[in-house]
Amino acid sequence: MRRLGHRSHAVVVNDALIALVAGAGDAPGVVIIAGTGSIAYGRNREGEAARAGGWGHMIGDEGSGYWIGREALAAVMRAADERGPETRLTADILAHFGISDVSRLPRIVYDREQPRTAVAALGPLVQRVSEQGDAVATRILERAVDELVLAARSVTTRLEMRGEAFTFYLAGGMFRVVPRLAADLPPKLAEVAPRCQVERLDKEPAAGAVWLALAEARGGAQVPRYKVAVNRQ
Repeated sequence: MRRLGHRSHAVVVNDALIALVAGAGDAPGVVIIAGTGSIAYGRNREGEAARAGGWGHMIGDEGSGYWIGREALAAVMRAADERGPETRLTADILAHFGISDVSRLPRIVYDREQPRTAVAALGPLVQRVSEQGDAVATRILERAVDELVLAARSVTTRLEMRGEAFTFYLAGGMFRVVPRLAADLPPKLAEVAPRCQVERLDKEPAAGAVWLALAEARGGAQVPRYKVAVNRQ
């Protein structure tokens, strides 16, 4: 900021907004982001915004890469304890981490030198095991899709967009490395908003930041305001 100078205009927004703007420009729409974390963010024709998720790996980010990896690890531990069904995830995850004993998994997962991305990286493995017919892995991916749809439904409902025509944009690396997510979402999103379209975001989210910066330089970026919730009695 010192390099830019005090006379420069700074516009600080949620990074989900720049992803939405990269796809929709100033038009209404909803972006569903699934990377290491997850969030749904939308904007309606009145310039109102709403979000769901994006609360971090400790208390949120359902349907994200980290969530999928964590659920897979939990399934392995439950199977080892005979609290859950056997799963092919066990052998594949042990091989992934280069160990032969399930009891070593907690140390690897909780080691501070292992970043969250190490857990999120298990997403493609879960899809592969699911494609081999494993019911546990398949259920994890089904739940991930359901969580992303739930976030999208929350945003769309609060913005009163369920009867309108707009686009859901799918952004984030999980839609690329776990294609099951991108394949299963469109029919479920059509139940949320029958007139919607579903597209993979084909631009870098940074393009949305450039759009907003140019708009600000030309007289003012259109930054949506969060819609005020109505108390339910």
